[in-house]
Amino acid sequence: GYAGIPDEFADVKAPAEDGVFTVDLETGESHLIISYKDLIEQFPEEPYASAKLLVNHLNLNPKGDRFVMLLRNFLIEGYTWKTMLIASDLEGNMVPLTNYRFNSHYCWKNDRELLIVSDNEDKKGCWLFDTYTGEAQFIDMPGLDGRDIHCLYSPDQKYIIGDAYPEQDYPYRNLMVYDCEKGTFEPMLASLSTADANWDIRADLHARFDRTGNQISFDATHNNKREICVIDMKNF
Repeated sequence: GYAGIPDEFADVKAPAEDGVFTVDLETGESHLIISYKDLIEQFPEEPYASAKLLVNHLNLNPKGDRFVMLLRNFLIEGYTWKTMLIASDLEGNMVPLTNYRFNSHYCWKNDRELLIVSDNEDKKGCWLFDTYTGEAQFIDMPGLDGRDIHCLYSPDQKYIIGDAYPEQDYPYRNLMVYDCEKGTFEPMLASLSTADANWDIRADLHARFDRTGNQISFDATHNNKREICVIDMKNF
């Protein structure tokens, strides 16, 4: 949900009328395929009994016939959120990939596999999940040290790039690259970030490859305004 639009189900923890919708872009018709009631009935384990549930970070695979989502609790004072990772087809047939735990940024490797920063099996880092079976493989990236990154495969899948949040007393956001063949993890650049990390104005790098894999764009604020910068991959 977005600020400024009243939630008609604000007082309902898991409403049957709200959840995940598909929208026909030609007709504008929408259809509820997974309700919060469906979610809580199929996955009764809850992080906090009094917490309202939400889904976010929905993302279709390249083919467009399967998606993943994060099921979370609304924040409660004194607690953080817990996140369940779930895969589904467009008919709402869901597969739980993890229980409630730390699950964050992710990207599709192909139509079946998903790369995500998770503490699956209590080991935090990048995990590659089979979204049909739930099987997972830990991707050992020396130097990542369990940090949360916006991970992304290059088009040829030879590299994984990711940006991390600034560390204390270090006002830069690092963009790093992992060589999938060599197993090396190295910094590409450091972008000066705004000193005020206010949630509404901060800019994560959110780096993206172009379709050829030759260039990378990223969001930046090092010139005291929001910009999009482009770097050439051949320099690395």
